[in-house]
Amino acid sequence: MKKIIALTIATATGVLLCIPSANAVLHTDRALWEAAVGPGNFTDVDETQWGTGYSVFTAGSSVSLPSTTTLSFDVALYGAQVPDDWATWSGGNNPRVLWSGDGVGAVSGTFSDVVFSFGLEMQPNAVGTFTMFLASGSTISQDVSGAGGAKFFGWSGEAVTGFTMSIDTAGAESGFAFGRMVEGPGEPPPSDVPDSGSLVWLSGMLWAGLAGLRQLRCRA
Repeated sequence: MKKIIALTIATATGVLLCIPSANAVLHTDRALWEAAVGPGNFTDVDETQWGTGYSVFTAGSSVSLPSTTTLSFDVALYGAQVPDDWATWSGGNNPRVLWSGDGVGAVSGTFSDVVFSFGLEMQPNAVGTFTMFLASGSTISQDVSGAGGAKFFGWSGEAVTGFTMSIDTAGAESGFAFGRMVEGPGEPPPSDVPDSGSLVWLSGMLWAGLAGLRQLRCRA
């Protein structure tokens, strides 16, 4: 009987160790992204690294992230300040942004090291609503208004070395801007670490097994 109880506990433990960790999550809402990476575990990228007044941020130039990882872009960009150089954004925010320029409908960014949690906001230049995309291995899309409708795009829990932002063909003539970049924590927990709910379940199984073992000893 003791062997049966021991086997039950071992089996329960084995099942728990096979429970996968949460998969990478793509986000279209900054508040949900912040909740996913954890309160206080994120830092906004310093916007003063690029100028305003449509100053040129040349292709290959890089932005330093809070982790000291750098992010470089494949095309020349133009720094602008909301609302002085770029008319509107969203949520009452007036960030510095980078504009892709006329006729540029896609911008690719490359990290100097893997980044596990990152996000930014994007908005079309043209007035109207256009579909915008962020591809980082997986792709998310949203319809975004060019009139103060900037929206968040990001990921958490995924090792990413580069990504591409783009806008549908109809909105590509005057490009788009992006800003309010934010970086989350580094490498996520190992995949074999069970979540808190699983740990509670394991604790209950162990206590039940120990209680059964104690009863057997008392009867012996």
